[in-house]
Amino acid sequence: MHLKRLLELAEQVERVYRELDLFRETAEREGIACPYGCRECCKTAALNVEASVVELLPLALHLLRSGEFEFWYGNLRADEGPCVLFEPDPIKKEEGGCLFYEYRPLTCRLFGIGYSEKKTGPVLLTCALFSSKKRGLEEKLKKGTLILPNVQTYRLRVFSIAPELGELYPINTALKKALELVGMYSLYWKKAG
Repeated sequence: MHLKRLLELAEQVERVYRELDLFRETAEREGIACPYGCRECCKTAALNVEASVVELLPLALHLLRSGEFEFWYGNLRADEGPCVLFEPDPIKKEEGGCLFYEYRPLTCRLFGIGYSEKKTGPVLLTCALFSSKKRGLEEKLKKGTLILPNVQTYRLRVFSIAPELGELYPINTALKKALELVGMYSLYWKKAG
């Protein structure tokens, strides 16, 4: 694998992400989109938020292109506490808690708009803020009158882009591994070029 291949993989992941962004509009119409500035789910311990290396390739490559790579790689802390991309201070980032929202991984994109298929039917993955709407929306999903992304389907789609990079890790670990992979191939590319 080389840097050009990593760029191709990242573009495939970003295509899936753009498709998922369209579901956010549906979620907003149904009244389940996250309120402006909310950061409650971001407070979850990083150990409880799983992502794969392939999901975080777009962010790692963005950090390389923007010149922030060395800062992030050098300052990435262990998986204790929240995700390293979480900004708790609404004064510093008023619209929400993710420092790189447009590059957030699949788990973060699906929470609030995705559902998981269980034996009893679809289960919407939302926070407690939307518990009063959850049952009605799950009924709509079951009847097919509401179309939202199936978490298992999208997880499989992203995994199939690069199965060798699809293992799930705590988010901070996955980001560290994505940065290591991008860093290794960018150094090789610079030396070879």
